Amino acid sequence: MIFFTRLFTLWFVFFAKRKREQILASNQFITRSHFFTLILPDEEKDFLASLKIIDHLLQQKKEVTIVLNNAKAHYIHQKYSIREIEYYQTDKNKLGLPVKKFREQLASLRSDVVMDLSRGESYFHISAAYCIKAKYVIGFEKPDSDKFYSIQLRINESTPEISYKNFLNCIQMF
Repeated sequence: MIFFTRLFTLWFVFFAKRKREQILASNQFITRSHFFTLILPDEEKDFLASLKIIDHLLQQKKEVTIVLNNAKAHYIHQKYSIREIEYYQTDKNKLGLPVKKFREQLASLRSDVVMDLSRGESYFHISAAYCIKAKYVIGFEKPDSDKFYSIQLRINESTPEISYKNFLNCIQMF
């Protein structure tokens, strides 16, 4: 099953990239970007640690939209008042990829940078990132990530807190 999910994701990303204008990342592309979409991880520890990225972008006066699992929405409602798109288990098909209705909802978003903040191999998150029209897609290094992301960050840490702190340090360089 995972083979077909991977195959469909590679196919989807390939055709999504063909429709986009290829833009090389400059040394200040984060600073010059204004609209960010963050796809938050499903794992509890990763989710909580990734909130540092939202805090940083909001401090920089960036427009942030988040895509998150509805089970984690209460964390966001308590702390932030930003635009969010929640997904439910019904927004995934049998292969674990986004269904057409959810892809269309994501396609209505416009963003300069999309950040897939899941550290694990999640084809749902990768596909969701490519549904959003953006100049850059950033994510952690994982199998085949060179085919998926404009910029991939290699973080060799097993703890989420350190991984997301290093992710934040990396994006602050841009």
